[in-house]
Amino acid sequence: MVIVPELYIIAGIDIDVDGSMETGVWAKADGVLGIKYHGKHRGWKPVSEINHSFGEKPLSIDVSDMARAYVGPEVKLKLYDVTGPYANLDVYAELDADIHDDPWWKLHAGLESDGGFKVKVLHHTLVNVHKKLYSRDFIILKADGKFP
Repeated sequence: MVIVPELYIIAGIDIDVDGSMETGVWAKADGVLGIKYHGKHRGWKPVSEINHSFGEKPLSIDVSDMARAYVGPEVKLKLYDVTGPYANLDVYAELDADIHDDPWWKLHAGLESDGGFKVKVLHHTLVNVHKKLYSRDFIILKADGKFP
């Protein structure tokens, strides 16, 4: 039996930015058209009434972003270079910002561990079972309220 241990140091940065702007104008019209009976002496008279209104939708802006930097070891134990368990442990720092949240930005730090079992034959993955083993997150700094 041949078991090959592998150790990797994995580092990276993930960035996700979302944004949108919206504005517009609107118009509304309604009315009545017809005839109405006003009694024996005045008879039938035409009725017409048209109402209209216009307006604008104020500009609204929505922006949110997330940036995460991480580093940590990943260990794999391969049986005949085909199958085996793996596990990793990442230390990270993450900045989340959303102009509609309160507080509108937060700086997190944390620790995450994943593990699993993979079967790979001729560069094709046949089985990959992956599970989060541990996750701990701490807020280090945050804004003092809503977006100014």
